[in-house]
Amino acid sequence: MAKPMRRRSDERLRWYLAIGGVAMLAGGYLIFEMGRVSADYNTFEVAAERRTHRASIGELEATIAELRETIVQNETIQATDREAYRAVEQNLGQLQSKIQEQREAIAFYRGIISPAASNAGLQIQNLQLLRGTDEATYRLRMTLVQVKQHHREVYGKVNLSVDGAQDGEAVSYPLSQLLDDDEKKRWNYGFRYFQDFERRLALPDGFSPLTVNIELVPKGAGNVGLKQSFPWSTSPDQSAG
Repeated sequence: MAKPMRRRSDERLRWYLAIGGVAMLAGGYLIFEMGRVSADYNTFEVAAERRTHRASIGELEATIAELRETIVQNETIQATDREAYRAVEQNLGQLQSKIQEQREAIAFYRGIISPAASNAGLQIQNLQLLRGTDEATYRLRMTLVQVKQHHREVYGKVNLSVDGAQDGEAVSYPLSQLLDDDEKKRWNYGFRYFQDFERRLALPDGFSPLTVNIELVPKGAGNVGLKQSFPWSTSPDQSAG
């Protein structure tokens, strides 16, 4: 009989201990809550504030995303505008270049049809000396025109010589000594209004050119020739390379 009674006493003791532990936990929690209440801490208000802050954070993050998208769009628009501006600027430059070419063409044909000068007959409209691929090679470009007298074609030949200095002495080289081997030695012309020419000249070593002499020798009776000198002035050959 003693063992069953002792067993029931142990069980009651464990129950008392369990109830006491629960009571202590409950009391501790109540004390904790009372402390928070006394410190003006409200669980419901804090939860509401958290929800409010989370909603604000969500709105701010959405605003940041919109602003980032706006920045990307603006950068894209600016890049497009810059590209469009460059294209417009390039087209404008091309149009201005074409306008200048047209003006030069108009001035050229006006000089043939209705020249400012009163002299009629053969004239050298322009003469250009362009530097070639090396120091001794040049391209000579020239346009011959027939002013006012357009009722018939004119024929003849061009004599060219270059005056300069070599080894401290004055020297003059004729066209035949300045042309490359693949160039034609004879330079003839035949036209009614105008004719363009281009010749590649190869200067001798050590020669310093000063003057280009052009002589137009027409064929046929009654035709008047022309003799004119130009200072040796060169510019880069834009068509080279």
